[in-house]
Amino acid sequence: MLKNRQIAREKLKKKLKNLKNNNKKEEEIIIVDDDTLNINTGSKENEGDSQPNIIKNIITSTIIDNSQDSDNSRKSRKRKLVYCDYNLSEIVDTKGGFLIEKNDVEEQPEPEKQIKHLRPINLDLDKNPKCKECDSLDIDYNYLDNFNILVCKSCRSKMPEKYSLLTKTECKEDYLLTDSELRDRELLPCWERPNPHKSTWNNMMLFVRYQVEEYAFKKWGSEQGLDDEFDRRETEKRQRKEKKFNEKLKELRRATRTSIWLKNKKKVHVHEFGETAIDKETGDSVRRCKTCGFLEEFEEF
Repeated sequence: MLKNRQIAREKLKKKLKNLKNNNKKEEEIIIVDDDTLNINTGSKENEGDSQPNIIKNIITSTIIDNSQDSDNSRKSRKRKLVYCDYNLSEIVDTKGGFLIEKNDVEEQPEPEKQIKHLRPINLDLDKNPKCKECDSLDIDYNYLDNFNILVCKSCRSKMPEKYSLLTKTECKEDYLLTDSELRDRELLPCWERPNPHKSTWNNMMLFVRYQVEEYAFKKWGSEQGLDDEFDRRETEKRQRKEKKFNEKLKELRRATRTSIWLKNKKKVHVHEFGETAIDKETGDSVRRCKTCGFLEEFEEF
């Protein structure tokens, strides 16, 4: 980088000497450096100028020939070349799309972690909440806040048949509860969590197993009553499926019955008449087919 700056400065000095004779502007080079720029142009007027004026003079007066034909038939191209020097060791990536020096970045203090459960701890251990299974002080505050249940994490994992969580669908299918009953917080406390399948769907509703069982047994009378109601609904569901299947089968048979009728139509029926009888009213002879019941009247000579 330093070598390129020296070469550019030498070119500037040469072009400043030829600037009075050549006024064609073909390519402009801008050099921006963090260090101070000391350029001796040979004129006494520029000795007392400040650094911004020197940079301004460089920007307006530095011209380099980029391409020029011998016959001067082609037009020269104009291009701005901007050189920016940065100390990469002092630059911090702020992930904002900009290069900012380290001095300009303000260090923001990390936000303090908020305590979710603001429950005071009493110095008297007997007055603190304890697990109702093992009298432990390490209770699960999620169960206490949402379900009002005093249970520790170890007891919760040891007794899943009592403290495991059930979804809304499981409560409706296994314990035959309705939506209105599950929405009532006085009957069944609920813990709402974000839906794990899709964030835009409704929140997931979780219930404690033993609370759901107590309410379901109370609703259906007992555990046996719940089982009987479950069997009855399963039987009705199976009967509805069978009825629907039989209806579809009948429709299929109706659609295929015409082919059977055409096959039977090709066979010629031959009447098998029984004994001949005489009709008393008309006096004609009568006989009837044994298979189809056709009645034939005729006269005997």
